[in-house]
Amino acid sequence: MSDVCLILESTYPYVAGGVSSWVYDIIKNINDISFSLIYLGAYSSQTHTLNYPVPSNVVELKEFFLFDYTPNKKKTRGFSDEEHQIFFQFIESIFDETPVKLEELINILRDNKKGFRSIYNLLYSKKSWNFMINFYNKNFHDYPFNKFVWSWHMIFIKFLSILRIQIPVSEVYHSVATGYAGLIGVIAKIIYKKPFILTEHGIYTRERKIDILNSSWIYSIFNKKVTVSNREDGIKEMWIKFFVFLSNISYSHADEIISICESNRKIQLQEGAENRKTSVITNSVKMPAEHKKYKTEKFNICFVGRIVPIKNIKTFIRASAIINKTLAKDTFEINILGPYDEDKEYFKECEKLVALENLNNIISFKGKVNLKDYYPKIDVLVLTSISEGQPLVILEAQAYGIPVVSTDVGDCKALLEGGNKEDKAIGRSGIITEINNEYDTAKSIIKLYNNKNLYAEFSRNAIKRVKEYYLKHNMIASYRHVYQNAITEVN
Repeated sequence: MSDVCLILESTYPYVAGGVSSWVYDIIKNINDISFSLIYLGAYSSQTHTLNYPVPSNVVELKEFFLFDYTPNKKKTRGFSDEEHQIFFQFIESIFDETPVKLEELINILRDNKKGFRSIYNLLYSKKSWNFMINFYNKNFHDYPFNKFVWSWHMIFIKFLSILRIQIPVSEVYHSVATGYAGLIGVIAKIIYKKPFILTEHGIYTRERKIDILNSSWIYSIFNKKVTVSNREDGIKEMWIKFFVFLSNISYSHADEIISICESNRKIQLQEGAENRKTSVITNSVKMPAEHKKYKTEKFNICFVGRIVPIKNIKTFIRASAIINKTLAKDTFEINILGPYDEDKEYFKECEKLVALENLNNIISFKGKVNLKDYYPKIDVLVLTSISEGQPLVILEAQAYGIPVVSTDVGDCKALLEGGNKEDKAIGRSGIITEINNEYDTAKSIIKLYNNKNLYAEFSRNAIKRVKEYYLKHNMIASYRHVYQNAITEVN
């Protein structure tokens, strides 16, 4: 039994990124508290190499893979008409956006006397098939039936399989997102009657909406040959409503809802979180031993982040093409620092765009690197994301005195211009740009390249802002307090 069970979706300890670094810092620095971890991934067949150490105060690491479930067709005890009705009413409540009775569904799947019951017998029964047909005819009859059925089963196989997951016993459960991770936190609270803490870095539901609405069609994740049609928008809406449901139950069951910035806390309130439950604990960094950057022969322009669509690398590449046509040759270099194995297809698209823009000799994809080795050499850090929370890379760069050019997403504007009156008085430490605007991004980078006085001012302000508001020991102390309070309440 652990003090705290952290519930993690596609992050620490296997996936590199800001959230993973944050998780590692929490575990490593609060070493008088024991942790168990639940890692949610896609497929167990994928290579799982540790990207971070696992400290000794981690007593258990449990893995669960969302796409691995194969229905057991072996005949076992079926479900009664009443139990089927509970399942059907539950589904209707998701899409009608009415109050959901999750406890009843958990109880029929997790039989205390006979263990977990078969998902196959519930989801693939004749009664469930007839209900699905009626649901389709009532709500989705204008959309392709085969794609509706595929989405229906993809949603509910994953959902029902999570309801049956073996959750480690812990004093407190802490999910680092809503979504499937938040669902496990909710189940743990219902089953074990223990506190459930929720931290959101980005707003999970809004990020999933972006992913879904920008996809050619949700089914194409698994079948690249599906044609695009406006008739399929209803299927996207079906997925979006499901993720909204996951967010709503996380907010309603959580005892404490933590955001990393005030702007995201306001979004949580808009999405249904209760004001009394919400609070802000900002991201933070440790100041480097020295701030003076190494002298480089060329102006070093760097994008830092995972090579995935939500980071919008293509806008950065197009901005680089403008820079290449504007600045004198051999006076600058452009690097993209970050892992590219999470979405290999998107990475290939980025490589093709680099070639199309004749930038093969200008842009270097460095992959996953030790950023501590790179920060002293970076002259300007660039983010072109279409969604962020409070990017750790901005704070890390500012701790080294590196000016930042970033899109106006999440808390980026507050990080570069100040989040309150006193913070704004420090002055700007970077430039905010429009989303999907390569001209604005390129213009801002060129401005810092040409204006040494502005560059020096931004560099001084960046260091001062981090020292005043974003030191790591404050964040660690805040979470230690949250955990200790929750554990005390249990005991």
